[in-house]
Amino acid sequence: HGFFTQLKHLEHPIFIAKGNHWTLQLVNHVSFSVIGDDLLNIINCQNKAALENIIHQLKKTKELYPDAFFSIRKELVFYFRIKSSNDLGIEDHISKCWDISGLFSILLNKPTLPEEINIKFKGNGSKTPCLLTTGFEQRTIDLALREIKHQLLPINRKHINLGKIFCKWFKIAERYMPLTITYQYETGFRTLHQAHTDIILFATQLEAINKTIGGSKNEKYMKPINEYASLFLIQEIEMFFKKFNNKSIGENIATLRNELAHVDRKKELMNILTIGDYVKIGNYLKTIVTSYLLSDLGINNIIIEKYQAQTIQE
Repeated sequence: HGFFTQLKHLEHPIFIAKGNHWTLQLVNHVSFSVIGDDLLNIINCQNKAALENIIHQLKKTKELYPDAFFSIRKELVFYFRIKSSNDLGIEDHISKCWDISGLFSILLNKPTLPEEINIKFKGNGSKTPCLLTTGFEQRTIDLALREIKHQLLPINRKHINLGKIFCKWFKIAERYMPLTITYQYETGFRTLHQAHTDIILFATQLEAINKTIGGSKNEKYMKPINEYASLFLIQEIEMFFKKFNNKSIGENIATLRNELAHVDRKKELMNILTIGDYVKIGNYLKTIVTSYLLSDLGINNIIIEKYQAQTIQE
């Protein structure tokens, strides 16, 4: 919460989540630079009286404690610590780390990759670094390094109980692997083939969601859309397809999915859509599938609708 300079170093975990045989902690680590008696040289204030008072108090403190040696915070970093009470192997622990990465990639709507992973073995106090061999495109790395401001995020710690969400996420993460990978390996760039693939993938996932929530075959796209898309998002999709025909959203999605997946289908929409249109449709569908996941995690509809509004505008 607040700006980075307002954050304090905490000796205890920032939050703790516990499940069956595992504990997850968010902790921070701080490093300092030696400043010594030069501390007075880096302080300034427009109110001269206030500045003189601080300088006086610091000098007085130094007189009272001549052996005191001041330092200034250089870096404050955050990392997750996951512990297991059963005998999981290294691969299982690394898989949990990627589950954490995947959840944050979805919540932040950008790749969120572990910079380092260290393993601490039972009975051994030292940490052993784990060498990551997973390859990422440079565009993905650039997105992961892109600075974001948490005040502008529709989902942050002020709005959700992160501990409860992790408890639920670890139970269902495997079911959402295709969606998670989409976010983790995002490049911000689409070839025509990739745009086609997105539509087929997310349209198929909408069909699966429809079955899960008890929808009929005739409403395989519209029931999930009506259930998990905001009115604003539905209107956006309707306005988009009205540029091409007067068919319903469900009819257009079904037509386009079949044209892409079947070689013998007449290409009515494919003959008029641009790559930008394909990317936009894929993003609409991905946002709805993601909203189903957010709902599954227990996030309320107001926050989900804010997430949708920001996602489709990016």
